[in-house]
Amino acid sequence: MKLGRDLKTNPERYLTSWKSADDLSSGDFIFKLDIRVLPQISVYKGSMKISRSGPWNGVSFGGIPTISTSLLRQDLVHNEDGFYYMYEIDIPVIIKLNQAGEMQCLIWKEKSGGWDIMYTVSFDSCGMYGKCGANGICSIEKTPICECLEGFVPQSLDNKTLPETCVRSSPFNCEREDRFIQLGGIKLPDLLEVSLIEGISLQECEAECLKNCSCRAYANSNVSKGGRGCLMWFGDLIDIRKLLKDVEGQDIYVRVPASEIGLEELQDTLFLVVSVILGMLMVFLSFCIAWKMTKNGGNGQGSRKEDIEIPLFDLSTIATATNNFSHDNFIGAGGFGPVYKAWLIWDKKRALELIDSCFKDSCVDSEVLRCIKVGLLCVQMLPEDRPCMSSAIFMLANMGASTPEPRHPGFFDESSADDKKEELHSKNPVTITTLEGR
Repeated sequence: MKLGRDLKTNPERYLTSWKSADDLSSGDFIFKLDIRVLPQISVYKGSMKISRSGPWNGVSFGGIPTISTSLLRQDLVHNEDGFYYMYEIDIPVIIKLNQAGEMQCLIWKEKSGGWDIMYTVSFDSCGMYGKCGANGICSIEKTPICECLEGFVPQSLDNKTLPETCVRSSPFNCEREDRFIQLGGIKLPDLLEVSLIEGISLQECEAECLKNCSCRAYANSNVSKGGRGCLMWFGDLIDIRKLLKDVEGQDIYVRVPASEIGLEELQDTLFLVVSVILGMLMVFLSFCIAWKMTKNGGNGQGSRKEDIEIPLFDLSTIATATNNFSHDNFIGAGGFGPVYKAWLIWDKKRALELIDSCFKDSCVDSEVLRCIKVGLLCVQMLPEDRPCMSSAIFMLANMGASTPEPRHPGFFDESSADDKKEELHSKNPVTITTLEGR
């Protein structure tokens, strides 16, 4: 069987649906091979395209499940006689388009003496042509299913769940430097404003796209033998879909300003810096709360105010202090570090003893207990037990939020709880990372 066009006599072979199950006249739907740059299979209702596969990628049509049967042999033929998709099969089958626009494969069953449906190709919400508008991507596993591609924003914010059109977050500028972001496992956009260069590598394709500031995206045209050939898009990207794991997709590289990529990298970097600083503050807070334990030999008595006047938010002081604190004099059990002592007092339900007497009349016990608890959570023995900084901040800012009980702090040894005079050592090195700007 063939779908396509005979180039000598010019007839086109395609499937049409019936009007209904009992009306065999031509219905509304057409299933045909579109031959534009690269062939792809499309379903039309009248003259309107309602669904399509991805383009032929040298192996199969992208974006649709592969028929895994040794009985079926499929190929795309382009020669002087015609341009068509064909398949051969060794058993009696019928391929038809039903009245709902779904393609069905029926197989003959000798025992029953009738036709059974082997499979049906139906279309979900993301299968509807152009569901998410220009420069949008449809992901059936997400809610909402539509979002703009990276580097694009909704043209209108009136309908936030289904953008009709996504536009560049910043306009094209031929004089500025651009880069490409990779989208993997997708159905390639429709071949509306595209060009094809056969036989070149993906790296050469990128270079070709960069030469033309109107080039919006590029991809391999053929995925066989490691990939080759170059497809370039010059207009809006229409009908992109994120494919499910059981459907093989392709990679596309979408053009964005280099400044936007740099901004994203900076925002990661900034979050890391803030997290490190907050982490230092959290640990240092634990140190300051328990500072009097080292000033007074761990007797739990209040110290003088001048003994604990430490600039909590002086980052240079924090950095110097944290670099000078080893596990023995800060956290570790071997030197009865203040964090270790604070945890012992917390474990004995006597955490309020950690509050210096000069602050007791000016603080709220529940808030101080929450700070101590979060501080101890941040220095637990196992990294997986420690909260991330966003969780720590949430716990501090929301007094009603539930919090787990702190476990042993780092370098804790059970034996130290029974014999506090026994010196303990850890083979774990403690390192401080100093962040430097690039």
